[in-house]
Amino acid sequence: MALDNTQLVLMGKALAKAQPTAPVAYSYGDEKFSYTQLNEAFRNEINEIAGTYSLFRENKNRIFKLFEEIIDDVLPVRVMEMYKNFAEIKTFNQGDKPIFT
Repeated sequence: MALDNTQLVLMGKALAKAQPTAPVAYSYGDEKFSYTQLNEAFRNEINEIAGTYSLFRENKNRIFKLFEEIIDDVLPVRVMEMYKNFAEIKTFNQGDKPIFT
C-alpha cells in the first residue's frame, strides 16, 4: 500500500525528529512504533516509488519535493542547535542586504 505525499511527509518528519534510542519513536492510536520500525516502514514506502531506476525517473520530482518538505522542517532547527553556542546567527528576508559591524 503506497501512501500519498501528505502521509509520506508526516512519516518522514516523524522519523527525522525521532530519537533512535527512545523505546517509542512514534505512536498512532494505540499502536506504538520504535525508531527501527518507523525507519523500515519509511524505507519500504520510498522503495515503492523509487526502488528501480525507472521508478525513480518516473517519480523524481515527487521524491525531491518530499525530501525538501521534510528537510525544510527539520534542518534549520538542527543547524541552529549546533551553531548557537559559538556563532551569532541572524535571519534576513530575501533581497535584504546584511550589514556586518
